[in-house]
Amino acid sequence: VTDAGTDKIISHEELQDNYALTLHGGEEATYFGWDITNVGDVNGDKLNDIAISQPFYSFSAEAPTPDGRIFIVLGGGNFKKPPTQEEKSVSILDMDTEDRILISNKANPGVHFGREILGLGNFDNDSDELGDILLHNVANRSWVVILGSKNRPANNDLADIMGTHGFRISSEYFMAVTVGNFLADESENNPLTPDIAFKPKTKGQMFMLKGGVGNWPAEITYDNFSESLGVKAIYDPLVEMGYSMATLPDTDNDGFDELIMTSTDIMNNQSLQIFSGQHDWANDDFTALTTNANIKNINDVNSEFSGLTTAAVIGDLNKDDFSEIVIDDLSATTINGSYSGQFFVVNGFDGVYEE
Repeated sequence: VTDAGTDKIISHEELQDNYALTLHGGEEATYFGWDITNVGDVNGDKLNDIAISQPFYSFSAEAPTPDGRIFIVLGGGNFKKPPTQEEKSVSILDMDTEDRILISNKANPGVHFGREILGLGNFDNDSDELGDILLHNVANRSWVVILGSKNRPANNDLADIMGTHGFRISSEYFMAVTVGNFLADESENNPLTPDIAFKPKTKGQMFMLKGGVGNWPAEITYDNFSESLGVKAIYDPLVEMGYSMATLPDTDNDGFDELIMTSTDIMNNQSLQIFSGQHDWANDDFTALTTNANIKNINDVNSEFSGLTTAAVIGDLNKDDFSEIVIDDLSATTINGSYSGQFFVVNGFDGVYEE
């Protein structure tokens, strides 16, 4: 969009009339578009595709808990400017089946399937280089990896995908999940494949699922997680790690991304920690107060009860080629009173911050 006018403002009406194709879910109260993610090329046509969740969709009006489903809108002509006013708003259900993929979860209903979606890139490191997807099943406390496929039909049930083109990661409850290049590949000839960091609710537990491994079991839990699948991080179980996690693109030129994690010590004081790619997750113990060459802490020293609970990487805001970090302090006292909250933008950096 280059013709926004002198006021640099485009109204919602102008956007709909002149630029956008509007997709709607075709069903009332199903929250179509709860999560929208670029999932890369999932079907091998060299165009990026978009996954859209509809987590409150139910197959039966009597269902006590929504089932959920996702649509993948395939790149290409779908995203051109609509030729007529009548075609500017389209139900996802009316799209040509050659232009979208539907994934339902009829065999396991009532789980808010697809409430969160993450693109994994070529997580399985296969020759087709298709985009793989990570989906959240909220009610049954699991995440599902779906591997890309050139020949996936227009309508799919998750049960038919699992086993040959997918697997499940289960836990009592997941507090945070993020994707990045955290672990070294076994072969120097392989490119870095994305890894997935999972933080279950249980204190003292965190694990990283390594990309490119292949032959994953149908279901992975913390208890059956083996060294061949990745690493289990170790730390003091009295410390709650991972209220929030995010991935910071490689800042110290070691070829690995940095993991950002918020942590709470036994006094309920919270900090944000930045782990460099050189951190030995399998062998180096750490707590919210631990600092070594590969861990840096950010604390709100002005808050008696610090509440740094959420972190997000927001990209380069000031054209210095480094991504900025946003962190919040929910319990901070400001001019608006106690526990009114505040957030900080931490400028991007070369390497890691000094203490």
